[in-house]
Amino acid sequence: MRGQKRLEEIRRRLLKGINKIDPENAGRYDIKYEAMTSTHVNAKFLPPPGYQFLLVDKENPNESYRVRTTTYGDLIRPHTYGFTPEMDEKYSGGEVFEPNIQQGIEYLGKTKKEKRRTDQGELEKTTAIASILGILGGLFFLSSNITGNAIANVSQSSSNALGAVLLVVGLVTGFFWLKGRKPKSKK
Repeated sequence: MRGQKRLEEIRRRLLKGINKIDPENAGRYDIKYEAMTSTHVNAKFLPPPGYQFLLVDKENPNESYRVRTTTYGDLIRPHTYGFTPEMDEKYSGGEVFEPNIQQGIEYLGKTKKEKRRTDQGELEKTTAIASILGILGGLFFLSSNITGNAIANVSQSSSNALGAVLLVVGLVTGFFWLKGRKPKSKK
């Protein structure tokens, strides 16, 4: 395959980045690459559009974190962007991708329960914001004193209908937000 040597070179540089960031646990992680899929109609006749490099925990190989992507063109002509070899060393997997490697190590180090807790926290914030915006938007459109029916030539009945819908959305998301919150246990 064309570009195989380049893929291995980038993989080696990313592994060097792991050793630099977390030397005592570097043996726990590996970098694997896989072709990204294409939805193009002639995809089976074309080379893959690019590759993604995944940080993999050797103890749990089903868990991975994408730390870098590359295009097929970068594999066969790595210096087409006017990079010097020194810039290419930095760009191709060294210093530039160390923050991604750090995030991947932190992500893979979390337990499933911690990952779920993070996702639930983001969902809770989203529902709270949707609830507040829905209620405020509903009140805004229901009150003709505030809008004066001057919003985009909307009639009074349309403004009231929009306000009612937003108010219902706000109340429903507020209900789910309150239902989803767990009471803090007192010790």
